Formats: sequence, structure tokens, C-alpha cells
Amino acid sequence: MIGNPPYGAKTSALEKDLYKKYYEAAKTYAGISKGSTDTFAVFVNLGYNLLRKNGNLAYIIPMAVTSSDAMTTLHNLLEKNCETIKVSSYSNRPKQIFDAACIRTSVFLFTKTLTPNKHIYTTKLQRRRYTDSIGAIIDGLQYIDSKKLKLTGRYAKISTQTEKEILEKLFATEKNIANYADEKGKPFYYRTSGGRYFNVISDVPTGSNKDKAFHVKNDLNSVIAAFLSTTLFWFYCQVYTNGLDLKTPELKSFPLPDFSAIDSKMLTAIKEKYAEYLTDIEKNVIRHSTFKEYKLRKSKHLIDQLDDLICPLYGLTKAETEFIKNYEIEFRVEDED
Repeated sequence: MIGNPPYGAKTSALEKDLYKKYYEAAKTYAGISKGSTDTFAVFVNLGYNLLRKNGNLAYIIPMAVTSSDAMTTLHNLLEKNCETIKVSSYSNRPKQIFDAACIRTSVFLFTKTLTPNKHIYTTKLQRRRYTDSIGAIIDGLQYIDSKKLKLTGRYAKISTQTEKEILEKLFATEKNIANYADEKGKPFYYRTSGGRYFNVISDVPTGSNKDKAFHVKNDLNSVIAAFLSTTLFWFYCQVYTNGLDLKTPELKSFPLPDFSAIDSKMLTAIKEKYAEYLTDIEKNVIRHSTFKEYKLRKSKHLIDQLDDLICPLYGLTKAETEFIKNYEIEFRVEDED
């Protein structure tokens, strides 16, 4: 099966009910998995159904297949029956991968073996420069088995052993933002959409209608906001999100260290550097009638200093910290936010 199935097509309530009746990928099981009635997900399911044992499928579909809770049921179906899954993913910035389609896409491949999954091979999110040919990008793809780094509804968009080892160190903390959530605590604010090369995270509202508050315990809002203002967190977002939106489950899953085990002087240093960063980004802000437009690339030197403080708390080496600070640096400092 080879194809470029439709996505986001308008479908009636009756059609969606039929998808849920006949296609596993469209079904939601409360507390277990969430399905999708988007036509591309149904087409993947249809392709799977049509394959014989050891048949292969290769589709060009939206990158949502790597980064959405709604893909959970589809993932479960395939991972019970396909020994190997391969997915390469492509941004639409600076230049879209396919000239006629301005969306983020994935090339999704699997073999229907009717045996449990053993390997999920992925690539990092590919970016096409204006001087790059599609052929050059495809020829340069590098895959790595990231099966152990899969999250609910999300495949890790990575290509190298360095990226894999960094993520393993992050998850080794066994804590995440969800562990520090407290509805009665102090908030930090994040924008649910609009991020491409940086994330706007603040301990005060920014005036955007995309602002969303997240409350945490023990007056940790500034510390956690500092962690989320690093390139380390932006790297994490490139790996697990659609690269533009930030959903609450994705935010909650970001690993954090045990703050009670960190020296108070270090926490103070992080808060002070974050305060310096907040002051700096306000110097370059463009004020609109209803929100602030931040040019965070101009404060990259302070973001680097936050990474220098924070990355070692996860056990990252100096070389790994430098890798993070320079992750996709050419796009982050030269392109528009």
C-alpha cells in the first residue's frame, strides 16, 4: 500500500459513527486509548486491513501521527501487529518539504507481520532550507530505534545516539511537571500555540489570548518556568510535540529533577538568571494592542546560561549541554520566531 491519503476532510456525524464502528483507529477506550476520526488515520487503518501478512504500507500523512493523544488507538493496533515501524518527519519551515502542501508531514512505513512490535525507527524533525532539494534531504535521513522512548500517542523524533542518551537521562529523574502541580499554588504561564523556535514561558501573564496558567506547589513557579525557558525544553518539544502547539499533557510530561535534593544556592542562581532573562526579553518586545510579540532569539545568550545551570542537574555532560545549546542553532537565530 502506497499513498498520500486525505486529511482533515469534512465528514458528517453519520460518517464519523461509521468510522468508529468499522475502524479500530477511530475508537476511543475510556482510560486506555484515544482514537481519531480524521480521514488520514482511517486510511492508515484501511491500508492495514488490506495488507496481507508481511505486506508493507508507505503513506505520506500529517505529522500528527507522531504527536497526538488521538493516535493512541492506532499506535496500539500497529504495535500489536507490526514488528517494525519507520517514520521520518518534516517541518514546513523555513521551506515546506512539498511545495504544494504547507503542512508538517511524516512518511509512515510499516510491515504487517501479525507479531508484536520490536523496533520503531525514527528521524529527527527535518527542516528544508530554501537551497535544499527534497532528494538531498531524503538521501541524508538518519534513523535510530527509539522504541523505548515512545510516549502515549507520541513517537520520539530523534536521529542520533546523543539525542537518545539525553532523553534517557531526562526520564531517569522519574519526576515530571505533573508531580509538582497544585491548583492552589502559584502559576506560570505558557502559550498553547505560536512557538516555532522558542517557547514563551513567564511567571506573569503576557497578554496573549494563547496564555494558559499552570499552578505548581511550594512557590516553584519561577524555577519551573526557568526550566521551561531553556533550549533543553525546546528540544523536548521538537521531539514530542507537533512543533507549534503545546498541549497540557505534553507540558505535564516534561521531566524535572527532585527539587528537594538540589542545593538552595543553585535554585536561587536559577531564579536570578531567569529574572535577568525576563528583563532582557522585555527590552526587545513588540507591543501590539492585545499582546506582546517576543523576539526571544535576541536573548539566546541568557537562554544558554540557563541551560548551563539546568542541564547538569539531569546528569548531562558538558558535551551534551553544548549539543543542546546548539540544537538547530542556524534556524533558531536566523529565522523569524
